[in-house]
Amino acid sequence: MIKQDPANPEHTSVDIPRDIISRRPPPADGSKNPAYGLTYVFFAACAGELTLLPTSGDNAFPVGCKDASGKLLGADDFVAGYTSIYSFEGFSNHNPVISGFQFRGNTLPASEFCVGDDCLTRDGSAPAVDIDCQDPVQSGLCVPACSDDGDSSCTAFPFRPTIDKNDPANQDQDDVSAQLLGRDVGEQMWIDYYTDAGGFKSPVRLLNDATNGWNDDYGTDFYAPKQPGLLRIWAVAHDNRGGTAWSGVTLKVQ
Repeated sequence: MIKQDPANPEHTSVDIPRDIISRRPPPADGSKNPAYGLTYVFFAACAGELTLLPTSGDNAFPVGCKDASGKLLGADDFVAGYTSIYSFEGFSNHNPVISGFQFRGNTLPASEFCVGDDCLTRDGSAPAVDIDCQDPVQSGLCVPACSDDGDSSCTAFPFRPTIDKNDPANQDQDDVSAQLLGRDVGEQMWIDYYTDAGGFKSPVRLLNDATNGWNDDYGTDFYAPKQPGLLRIWAVAHDNRGGTAWSGVTLKVQ
């Protein structure tokens, strides 16, 4: 069952049955794969109101998204999907840890970026706090507009979140794969980059390879849009067992 926190509606929790592993028969093929339980969580993001739809067949999706006039919204305003949660006995997984943010080669002060739930004040529905491009601290967050609108021909501004490879939470072993393969296996980790406007050199970057280990070159370049104003860039770190961490920063295009 999915529960929503009334005091913090952006937070939800999922109850996992205590017998989620024991109720599932162990592998019958002699596999070394450890016993596990599996939970599916379905989700939808709607720029309007979710509504049930009459379906014409067993494979038709029964949920849609309507605006205030009752018009069904398309893929730009409605996303639905699911995620799977695996439960194992005796194994744990840490979320990646983001400790800072770098833009144009400079480490930003804590006041100029956000991590985790602190980023809720920077989401698309919240009013953005303006940036003073004459301020010595904030001037580094100001970039010139580019007529090519986020194309790779625009000036490249390097950035990345700060993720310490020596932090134990960023060096988890993939215990399930290690038991199956009989050797140490590191987690696969990567970063997805997002923006309100403009573009990136690479929207996805490798952070840790299960075989070759840590990749220090996990940042990317930002290309400014042609429209002046405020925008946000986001970095979401993932591991292959469902761990996530996110961070973001607001920029000003002049």
